Amino acid sequence: MEVLFVASVAISVVLAITAHFALRLYQKLWVRPKKMEEQLRKFGFKGNPYRFLHGDMKDYFAIAQAAISKPINFSHDIGARVLPYEHHIVEKHGKNSFVWFGAKPRLNIMDPLLVKEILVRQEEFHKVYPDPVADFVAGGLSTAHSETWLRHRKIINPAFNVEKLKGALPELYLSCKETISKWKVLVSTTGTADIDVWPSLEILAHDMISRAAFGSFYEEGRRIFQLHEMQADLAFQFIASSYI
Repeated sequence: MEVLFVASVAISVVLAITAHFALRLYQKLWVRPKKMEEQLRKFGFKGNPYRFLHGDMKDYFAIAQAAISKPINFSHDIGARVLPYEHHIVEKHGKNSFVWFGAKPRLNIMDPLLVKEILVRQEEFHKVYPDPVADFVAGGLSTAHSETWLRHRKIINPAFNVEKLKGALPELYLSCKETISKWKVLVSTTGTADIDVWPSLEILAHDMISRAAFGSFYEEGRRIFQLHEMQADLAFQFIASSYI
């Protein structure tokens, strides 16, 4: 009898704990998002209805993949390529809209007055806390908060002094000149050539940063850049799979 009593108590405790966590998950992954959706619609924001757990993420990555699989048009209107899903949502629901990143909505605000108010009232409107993996790989000033932001800003601010930027112009010029010289070699034999400029532009950007900020060349740190790109790609795949 005593063993049965202990077993029944243990089972009851386990069931109570399981029910508690199940209720918390239900509140977090369904009740709270639906309440936020209701409030957003009351304030005039439009978007897709919340879908359990993944929100808009399946559509987000599908549309992003479809966008990068097609050649980009010769146009200055690059919004559909750079931010394909946001472009899709704005076209569908208007400028004041929202996107579901999992169980959390993110607002698209394109009214200059509202944007100004948000930027001024930083204590009330905090930045979005990034995914921990993404923040580890590519975190910086844009995602930093409060004291961290102030410390990082203080460190990098001198580097963007106008006089220092002017001093970097000769180095930036050399990077551009070397890239153009490589392209000229490719067309020197026949006079014409089809050139995929994207890899060259990536190298150019890396080389300009290396020369201006560190006084070195891209070739000297090529392996570091490659490893960082691989790390970022793996992080993106992990984040995508965690939502889907």
